[in-house]
Amino acid sequence: MKKIKLINSLIALIIGVEVAFAEELNQNLINGAQAMSECNYSDAVKYLKEGAIEGDKYCCGRLALMYENGLGVDVNIPEARKWAMKGYKLGNSYSAAMLGYSYLLEYGMDNLDGLTKAMPYLEFAYNAEDREFDNADLYANTALLIATTKMETGNYQEGLSWLDQAIDDFPSYTPLLGQAAYCYWAIENYSKAVKYATLADKEDNPQGAFVLGWCMAYGEGITKNSEAGFKKIRKAANIGVPDYAMYALGECYYNGIGTPINKSLAKEWYQKAADTGIEEAEDKLNILF
Repeated sequence: MKKIKLINSLIALIIGVEVAFAEELNQNLINGAQAMSECNYSDAVKYLKEGAIEGDKYCCGRLALMYENGLGVDVNIPEARKWAMKGYKLGNSYSAAMLGYSYLLEYGMDNLDGLTKAMPYLEFAYNAEDREFDNADLYANTALLIATTKMETGNYQEGLSWLDQAIDDFPSYTPLLGQAAYCYWAIENYSKAVKYATLADKEDNPQGAFVLGWCMAYGEGITKNSEAGFKKIRKAANIGVPDYAMYALGECYYNGIGTPINKSLAKEWYQKAADTGIEEAEDKLNILF
């Protein structure tokens, strides 16, 4: 299974923070959120640092975010981790998430050591009492990262449990539905793959389009329609998400699935897939051409 890529940046939704929490808020957090909404990042850092020094757990996590993304300050992962750790020790979900992501930013998304260090903090973040349910960008992607990491390290059932929980919590978050479709497709649970892919494809999600197209092309989990499936696979391949779609398109051209056989185009798409690290594509190039 392919590792997921963190969607866009780690910048989360702090605009409208006045209504995000039931408890009384630190004034520095309110001022920092206002400055952030106005893209006045240097002032946002000043307010958030003042609040973090005072021991406000929400300011700690937001300040860590600023250092991780270089907003109003230079990127500084150790400084981000210092403030995220402080907020985490105060029991804050957001700070724990920033602490986990600090290791991914340091080591890289595909590095097992970084993922191992990040996982306990990301799991804490998702399960903490003060989790911010309105922040789907952060929490849905956090659960998705946990799920796919567990599956890639052999803990499939635990990973799928995380994935299903995330979908229950964020049922309309399209990137999550697309990735869920891809995960279930990867383990050959085609009925669930089609279910989530159909929802994601309606929102023009490329992973959803690929999974639904592949299942249609081969008649897995849905009535076979090779022509329609080919078109969806081609759409995803041209976008390049997921990268496996390029290999699947090569297969369509080589075997005449939903389109006339065209070995020249098959070779072209196998090569594109091989360039992204798809081993099956490299094998096909060595055997067939």
